[in-house]
Amino acid sequence: MSALPDEEKKALADGAGTAGAPKAEAPVAPSSPKTAGQSGKPEDDKPKTNRKTAIIGALFLAVVLIGNIVYLYVTHQVDEAGEALSKASVGWLVAMGILMLGNLVFGGAAYLITAWLDPETTMGVRDSISVEASGTFFGNLTPLSVGGLPGQIWRLCKAGYTPGEATAVQLARFSVYQLAQTIVAAVLLLAYWGPIQAQYGRIIWVAFAIVGFKVVQTAIIVLLCLFPNFVMRAGNWLISVLKFWGLTKKLIGEARLEAWRLGIHEETTKFGMAFRQLAGAWRQMLIVLIVSILQVGCFYATDWFALEAFGVHLGFGETLCLGTLVQLVATVVPTPGGTGGIEAAFLYFFSGALGSAALSCFLVWRVVTFYAYTGVCGALTFMKSSHKGTKVYAPIQRFIGRNAVDFAGSDPKR
Repeated sequence: MSALPDEEKKALADGAGTAGAPKAEAPVAPSSPKTAGQSGKPEDDKPKTNRKTAIIGALFLAVVLIGNIVYLYVTHQVDEAGEALSKASVGWLVAMGILMLGNLVFGGAAYLITAWLDPETTMGVRDSISVEASGTFFGNLTPLSVGGLPGQIWRLCKAGYTPGEATAVQLARFSVYQLAQTIVAAVLLLAYWGPIQAQYGRIIWVAFAIVGFKVVQTAIIVLLCLFPNFVMRAGNWLISVLKFWGLTKKLIGEARLEAWRLGIHEETTKFGMAFRQLAGAWRQMLIVLIVSILQVGCFYATDWFALEAFGVHLGFGETLCLGTLVQLVATVVPTPGGTGGIEAAFLYFFSGALGSAALSCFLVWRVVTFYAYTGVCGALTFMKSSHKGTKVYAPIQRFIGRNAVDFAGSDPKR
């Protein structure tokens, strides 16, 4: 296929940021890849599906919260719960809320550091916080957090990435976060292996099995990302299957079939290049890993703050370990936010220390770390930076006073 004239390329690039022409009809990518993700119909349709699923999840969670309150009333525990709440320390609860804000800030910082690798990126500070918030919002309101990744990819596209680049950035970030969770969980479980096994039995083996699953899952994702040709062949194979069964006319349309094939090739190529660039910048990825470990630590430490608020003094490390077990067990429950599993796990591991205040402590902890936090993230999901020129690269370079080659490993002239 011959190249388009420069004037036509410029016209396509100028029109990429508008909603005028659909992307699928253009076999040639716009000359400004950073704006390609802002205009197409698929990216605009994705949040509609996520929002619908999120509304259903929100209604489900509201029913669960009301159910917990009704349970207190039916079992005549309202007075006990009220007395426990009246004795709770407000200072510790405020500190727990600050920890959750730290969790959000560290998550946004991880995306900001990743954006630093690209001198041309238009993603700003508000975008990075919004990307992190969108993952929490859509993830907490969908079973097994399946809405988190698509929500963040959509939000990265709105920040200026192409779909292929956004997918690479998101999978790199997801892999590093999974690694951080694995490191924290493995260290805590090994450190408190004896006490946990003596008190709770074989549940620790279930936790290690979940950790092992996370390791395998992350390894598979990284391998697929490092060898994107497999993804390209899989996409073309899927189109061939649809065409064989005569479904392409209904689902895609014969006129758009070739454009889809070209789109798969183009975006997969961008995806592979972006992921390899991220994987090669080991210094930044190490910083992202450290930031992710701090983020995980903020979230797991909320259990200790909740117990302290109700006057229960467990060791900090032991509480972190039990909090890790709560989160690991809840991840296998196929409900929005692990609802049902997380209640059972929290009460199982902490009710012995909390006594009659167990349910009150759980409700307060859950409201601060989940319901209120999800609401805040929902509000921040649609926050965005003004996309005028580069937002991250130049200020950070001025701050550190180093050349781009030293850190990003790429040509600063590109």
